[in-house]
Amino acid sequence: MGRDPVWALKAVLNDVFPVLQFHGCVKAVLEEESEDGMDYMGYEPKFTTVPYSGGDYMDESVTDEGDWTFFMDLYLKKLKGACEEKGTELILYSSPAPLNFSMRSHNILKKACERAEVTYIDFNMLQEEIGINWSIDTCDGGDHMNARGAEKITDYLLENVLQVNEKSHSGSIDAYYQSLVGRYHTETAEFLAQPRM
Repeated sequence: MGRDPVWALKAVLNDVFPVLQFHGCVKAVLEEESEDGMDYMGYEPKFTTVPYSGGDYMDESVTDEGDWTFFMDLYLKKLKGACEEKGTELILYSSPAPLNFSMRSHNILKKACERAEVTYIDFNMLQEEIGINWSIDTCDGGDHMNARGAEKITDYLLENVLQVNEKSHSGSIDAYYQSLVGRYHTETAEFLAQPRM
């Protein structure tokens, strides 16, 4: 199978300059405050809706596992070790993103996580269970979820993966996180209340 030269260049650059791949994290660190004043531990809710209309992007007949480099394996193992040192489990997930994700991406990440014994959740494979609606749940035509789509993913994660619900665990969450949750609900209520097509 021929290698896409643009993909290959991006892979090399991401290995050498991780800041390219993790630009969102770097941006959050460099900015004192998000553009609209809301910052939730690196998450910034998007209140626009631009539908995705490209069709099915997770072709399960694709079996290509691509190339996972030594540096990626090393980084994943370091992350896992750092989490274990703090007494927590590393869970890697992929957010639904038809513009930047494919079955090939899924296969690469799944295989790497199996090798490293890291839990991997691919929300691209769980669109139906989550209830993703590409006409209302994306802010930019399929690259990122808007606040509505992000809430669906978060609810699924809490209810099905972490087996946590806000009511039964609210006493164990410290005051800082409680204030973030309260502020988030206040600031997103109007957008989330808009009619769902």
